[in-house]
Amino acid sequence: MKKDKYEMVTNLNMATFLYASDAVITGVRELSDKQKGFCFLETDRLQELIWTYKFAEKDDENLLVNVHKLEYARRYLLDRINE
Repeated sequence: MKKDKYEMVTNLNMATFLYASDAVITGVRELSDKQKGFCFLETDRLQELIWTYKFAEKDDENLLVNVHKLEYARRYLLDRINE
């Protein structure tokens, strides 16, 4: 039986980029009174996206995300942390 693994992200901007890039979010956890963690399903693609977000050059086309998807992702995640 395969057990799924998860990656926790606490940076809202990174979580927004990942979600807008079609990474699978599995939940939002409260880590402290002022900090939330976004859980994503661990995949090779997720690791590529995280690396791209952290280390890619500013003109790297892998950083490009549809602005409507980005806005939706940000609203969705903000709604989830304010539940």
